[in-house]
Amino acid sequence: MAAPIAIPDRRRSEERQNGGDRDELVRNLSFLSGPHIITVQSLRSRAAGPPTPDGARRATGAEVTVQPPSPPRRAAAAAAGGEADVEAPLLAPAAPPSAPFELPVAGGEDYTRLRRRIAFAQGLSWVVNIALLVAKVYAFVLSGSKAVMASAADSAVDLVSQMVISYTDWQMTRADPRFPVGQARLEALGVLGCASVMAVASFEVVAQSGEALWSGFAQGEPPQLDLGLTLYVVLGAAILLKAVCYAVCVVLQDKSDSMLALAEDHLNDIASNLGAVGAAAATAALPEAWWIDPVSAMLISAWIMWRWYSIAVTQVHKLVGRGAPAEFVEQLKELADAHHENLALDCIRAYHFGSRYLVEMEVVLPADWSLRQSHDVALLLQHKVEALEDVERAFVHTDYERRCEPEHKVERTLGLGGSGGGGSGVFISAAVTPATTPEPAVA
Repeated sequence: MAAPIAIPDRRRSEERQNGGDRDELVRNLSFLSGPHIITVQSLRSRAAGPPTPDGARRATGAEVTVQPPSPPRRAAAAAAGGEADVEAPLLAPAAPPSAPFELPVAGGEDYTRLRRRIAFAQGLSWVVNIALLVAKVYAFVLSGSKAVMASAADSAVDLVSQMVISYTDWQMTRADPRFPVGQARLEALGVLGCASVMAVASFEVVAQSGEALWSGFAQGEPPQLDLGLTLYVVLGAAILLKAVCYAVCVVLQDKSDSMLALAEDHLNDIASNLGAVGAAAATAALPEAWWIDPVSAMLISAWIMWRWYSIAVTQVHKLVGRGAPAEFVEQLKELADAHHENLALDCIRAYHFGSRYLVEMEVVLPADWSLRQSHDVALLLQHKVEALEDVERAFVHTDYERRCEPEHKVERTLGLGGSGGGGSGVFISAAVTPATTPEPAVA
């Protein structure tokens, strides 16, 4: 009778080794670049999390680099009479990346620096808005100018808007088990709230300015204005301070919708203050043209409402899930095409998930690959996509052939056709020919 074949217990042997979990991850990634073995640097210090119940450690980020190929370890181990527990690379060679790829690490240095800059911009805006509100209310009490009232109302709403923005920004950074994928869409909701408050305040200024015009023309009682030096000093200081705040926030508006809302607030204040100064100067030069002041207040308020309406429409599109622009989809396509020579891209869907994008990719891999091969190639592609600054979350679906029929309920309901249909934020390959890389027989 033949002796039974002993199958080595990998997990048990690895647990006896120091850093066995790192070797397992290296084995899982060993075929990602053909005969080049991908290794994980600084795994113990940068990617090892707390142990999970099965003894493995959860990786939170690692730097992946490509090293020259080494002789197959299975053959070497067999020649030495030891256990052969690591297979040779199975995939065809792929072009090595031009630079090491670093998996995104939550709370990394760039993210921390960005959060500090946002916190500084918010703090500066708080101080300036409070000081200017007090000064503008004082200037309005002295002058009675409707244009100054419009500017003071804008500053008051700025504070309310900033409270909303600060609250949503704080909520976004909190981990809450009730929201398993985070609360990133709160930022867009906060901006919508700011737009609503600003529109209501501006409409109120328009109404009061209309009453002033009616009293002046219909009843012969024009408003009495006191346009002294204090008014010009207050409004001039407001313009300078708001220009500084705008410069700080505008450089961050592409990184955060909260900064976009603050930058818009500061820009509106600059415009309303300039309008108030111009109206005050014109009314002082032409006392009989008292109507310039309320008309200027109405024009300033109408401009502010139009600006916030445009921002509100953009935020609604982000919440609904508008597709990404063609340039961003093309960037995703180039990333997928360069990932591995045996990967064929079938379809890309990229659409807003709040302020950033959710990306769905469908790729075709050789039908004769193992599950481990297909999974790890797709997983690394997912990490690359999620490393893009504009991506909130990414999913990579693998298949062994292209599917022409709709795969999701929403596609069947809306009649979008196979692979999700075309349109904004979607790329569909015209033809897909999956590569074939048979696994070599294991001796």
